[in-house]
Amino acid sequence: MAGLTKHASADPGGATLTKEIISGFNILSLAGFVVMGLTLALSRSGQTSKALSIGLMCAGTGLVFFGLYAGSWSR
Repeated sequence: MAGLTKHASADPGGATLTKEIISGFNILSLAGFVVMGLTLALSRSGQTSKALSIGLMCAGTGLVFFGLYAGSWSR
């Protein structure tokens, strides 16, 4: 059994949302960046109100910080 390696897919306790995907970012933090990018695009095209833009940016920022926190907590 000493020669066996542990794969990420074989880890039953690993959470999908906090698994590192790209450069240490997990799904939650990447989703936060996507929300913030969409907010910028919608805001610049004039399709959202100022209050909605602020709310979406706060939600995106919260997802990024929570994703970074949850990722470091799961290690």
